Amino acid sequence: MDPNFKKRNQHYVPQFWQRRFADGTGRLHVRYTQSADKLQNVKNRGKARPVNPEKTMTGDYTYTVFDENFRPYDVLEDLLAKAENEIKQTEDEILNPATVVTADLRRRFCRGIAIAACRLPHVMKRSRRLRIALAYALAEVGRMDRAAFDAKVARFGQILTDAEYGALKATPEGELMRQAIYLSELSPQDPNFSEQDALEAVPMMTEIFNRMDIEILESNGSPFFIVGDTPIPDSDLVMGFTVPLSKTAAGRFKPATGTPTFSRTAATAAEIAAINEEQYHNSATHVIGPDAAYLDSLV
Repeated sequence: MDPNFKKRNQHYVPQFWQRRFADGTGRLHVRYTQSADKLQNVKNRGKARPVNPEKTMTGDYTYTVFDENFRPYDVLEDLLAKAENEIKQTEDEILNPATVVTADLRRRFCRGIAIAACRLPHVMKRSRRLRIALAYALAEVGRMDRAAFDAKVARFGQILTDAEYGALKATPEGELMRQAIYLSELSPQDPNFSEQDALEAVPMMTEIFNRMDIEILESNGSPFFIVGDTPIPDSDLVMGFTVPLSKTAAGRFKPATGTPTFSRTAATAAEIAAINEEQYHNSATHVIGPDAAYLDSLV
């Protein structure tokens, strides 16, 4: 074990982000699903209550990486902590209506959202499953014609060049299948094929988001936004999505019809309600916000 390894429980939604949803006194509330709630008083499980953000939206060993001897290291968690400081500063600027949004600031904002999307535990697990499924799909290259094969791998977002297709065709089918089986049998913590490899998609996602129209939806605090433990959808992001940034602001990303734009607009009560409902229904186990009664009203 690395003697400097200390961080076993790690936030997948940073505390600075969660704190933006506290009430005027700094108090934050959480509502867990009844099945996920570990409260000792069974009668109160599934009901909203005050919470310290140190305890919410965390997982054990989420960003712990291992070497070839499966010794744990904090290196990825340390890098994310550094990135969080930069993301907080960037978002503080974005959330200030007086800020002139430059191309650099816009890109940094998109990078922060890309990191937020790629670091979610279920996204990392899903990314690994998809890579294994792609390996099995590639192993079928000898069983179908080029058009059918291209259609199959396109489901994984892959477009092969003629050279890449030719190289696959020249590889014995048994070898391709052995490679797929090998990957599927590796531990999710294996340094050669870990779940955390999903973060390698951050540069690509940054570019995708930066090519979209960005609109900051603003509220005066009544009504307010909430945020769930799955703040960003895990699919079809290029079609558009909205992510709450604080109790008074959310970022809406939409496909651009021309030069990508950046704008601010007052959110309607209906828009805020729809975004909050989406956060509630997309959450895995819990949502947080400034008001317990409101969280309890969500169905």
